Amino acid sequence: MTVEKALRKVERTARETVEWPEPPKWPEKCRVNTHSAYRPSEHQVDALEDLEAALAADPCFEHMKPRAIKEAVEQFANAAFLNRSASRVAGFIAANAEEPSDQICFFPVEGLTVHRRVQLGGATLYPRGEIAPSDFILQLDPTMDSVIAADCSGTSGRAMMGRAREIAEHGLRLLRVDLRQDMGIIDQQLRFRLGTAYWFTDIGGGWGSRPGETMSLDLNEDELKLVTVATISALPPTGGTVVQQAANRALEWFERAQLATDQLVALLFQFFALEAILDDSSPGLKAERLALRRAVLSHLRGSGFTHPGQTYWLYEKVLGVRRRARARQTESGPSGFRQRPGPR
Repeated sequence: MTVEKALRKVERTARETVEWPEPPKWPEKCRVNTHSAYRPSEHQVDALEDLEAALAADPCFEHMKPRAIKEAVEQFANAAFLNRSASRVAGFIAANAEEPSDQICFFPVEGLTVHRRVQLGGATLYPRGEIAPSDFILQLDPTMDSVIAADCSGTSGRAMMGRAREIAEHGLRLLRVDLRQDMGIIDQQLRFRLGTAYWFTDIGGGWGSRPGETMSLDLNEDELKLVTVATISALPPTGGTVVQQAANRALEWFERAQLATDQLVALLFQFFALEAILDDSSPGLKAERLALRRAVLSHLRGSGFTHPGQTYWLYEKVLGVRRRARARQTESGPSGFRQRPGPR
């Protein structure tokens, strides 16, 4: 949905008549105007959220911070509710939109040297000597063996960098696949990656930490006590009972989840750990069995009987499972775990 369409939807729904419960009877001298502020109903809230999403996704408005977007949307809705004679869509766009800037975003590449330009999908790989970044960029990321660049457009440098980075990473991903056909190149040579700095054609640049970057940790005495008193600290590295073997398999998957830099991958590893600790090696879909066992395990540990629906839907989401039964479900939670409807 475009910003203009979302604005018109908010304006239209804000001017609808909504039947609210009768306000309490106050003495005339204490009476307040209950209609002085916009109180949206459920479908009107949906329109407001659609507008917020459209503003965040539009390059002309991406310079607005989340709080500024929310405040602007609320002000627009209130104005549409209080004054229903004129449209304020054009005024909103004129006041908040900015003209996108067309730029080229450059990233240093570590561990990869080239001697001429190479087109990689939508990105261009340059030899280091052909692109001359500023001394400031070189101080931020001195380990630069080549440079990759991608076109971008927008009104937020950070958002533009993010879109250009996706194109650059896609280009390097294609290059790794192509180079793997050469049997003389080993996997360690394909671990080239983007650096931490970036810069644009003429609007400066910046830097950020790399996903998975290590941060130092100084363990104090209280934290060391947590390690020594934990039951899992007595788990042997190999052998042991069937339960201990399952716990070790789950521990390995849980460690991978902790070290993963992608949240979806981390969630997937956590479910692998859950399958290992519950010793569920049966084929086929396991969402309902895992959800029920997870809820019972939580209850036995004294954490309460959590509703299995959350685990069920997370499992199906992370594995990309789409079952036909979902189309027939109108209530949250899987069949067999449906919540009772609340009082009407």
